[in-house]
Amino acid sequence: MKRTFQIKLTLTGLLTAALITFIGAVLILIKPAQAHSGHFNNERVTVTNMSIEKIEYWINESTRPEFDERVLPPIMSTLVEVAVNGTMTPRERLAYARLLQHEHDFDGANQQLDILLSQSPISANALLLKANVALNQGQPELAVKQCLKLFGKVSSVVIGTCVLEAKMQLAPSPRYYNQLLKITGQFAADSSAVKVWVNEVLADMALYNDQPRQAISHLEAQPFSDWPVSSWVAWSKAKLAVGEGQDILNELAPYVAFNPVPNDSMLLYLALAELQAGDAERWVAKMTQRVDTREQHEETTHAAEMAQYYWQIAQRPAQALRWAKINWQQAKSLNDKLLLTTIERMQAEQS
Repeated sequence: MKRTFQIKLTLTGLLTAALITFIGAVLILIKPAQAHSGHFNNERVTVTNMSIEKIEYWINESTRPEFDERVLPPIMSTLVEVAVNGTMTPRERLAYARLLQHEHDFDGANQQLDILLSQSPISANALLLKANVALNQGQPELAVKQCLKLFGKVSSVVIGTCVLEAKMQLAPSPRYYNQLLKITGQFAADSSAVKVWVNEVLADMALYNDQPRQAISHLEAQPFSDWPVSSWVAWSKAKLAVGEGQDILNELAPYVAFNPVPNDSMLLYLALAELQAGDAERWVAKMTQRVDTREQHEETTHAAEMAQYYWQIAQRPAQALRWAKINWQQAKSLNDKLLLTTIERMQAEQS
């Protein structure tokens, strides 16, 4: 049976903290040295004496929907040990900060970034990640300041996108979308990675302005194979908003189907697509199993997805509110705030 969703699926294109993760440094300035390897479940990752190039490669790949999340913990353990020993190189420190951000340890990530930014030359990657973490923490003014420090270090497209993404969280307005469109019309993106990021930010802004068709158009300017999880989420939000959940099942599911530990957000949107399409509930069952596991282990990193699951799929508003509050305790982006206030308002209307 098809499901009509109670929360507006274009709540805002601006992503929750779990999905803002890595948009900055990993997609723009750090170029993967190898092609995407596809599925990870058959590959053993040995971290002993792993090169920084390989560490960066795996962290870059962790943004993709087919990535097996079991790869990251041993890498994190290795970087923690290096940090404790006091022998960390700048590249290792940046990788460590990215993983700390991924785990929602924003204070820890900032501590590592501050060390990096106290060194010369100033790392553009560190500035971009610092801006990204500031958005995670609900500090868009600080993010703007970090973005402005990028002048002379990166292209106008990167600076403009960084600044306008932050300003959109500071005081949401359609004018930032129009300004970014103007910038992208005047300046070419440096690489396909920059194009993916810029198009994703444009799509986020279009979603906020309730223009899901425009969001889809921005995202589909780049091939599906180039998309990180965050682009898939923005696209899935837009597709659900226009009633095309079946497209999510057709396009996203093949990237996730053989992954033994798929990303929570990918499971969530596949489940929502299934409900909208009135399809068999394979992905709903998988998402339910994931939520049960998170509950049993008291894991809170994916609290936003937990809140959405309980509201949209399980239809348990008290649990949805509980997880939205947990999410707000650890992440304070604009979308984290809107998720909480929307669930609070809708629960009040039902009581």
